[in-house]
Amino acid sequence: MATAAVVGLLVADLVRRSDRSGVGTLSVATAIAIVFVAWRGIRSPRQAAQVALVALPMGLAGIVVVSAPDFLELLFANLSS
Repeated sequence: MATAAVVGLLVADLVRRSDRSGVGTLSVATAIAIVFVAWRGIRSPRQAAQVALVALPMGLAGIVVVSAPDFLELLFANLSS
């Protein structure tokens, strides 16, 4: 579950930043990070299947987590004006 959460957060951050320039470098860095996390966190083929299964829901939750600061900043900026 923890490995899938990290993979989900990495992918969510990539998706959130995909509208900016220089995404190619970020994509390569994200792929390297995912390979490293998988290498350190997955011990068996069964566990790899479990991580793959849980990574999508964790990615969706990760989008909420990585987007929350931007949303809160926009919300508080609108409230203060």
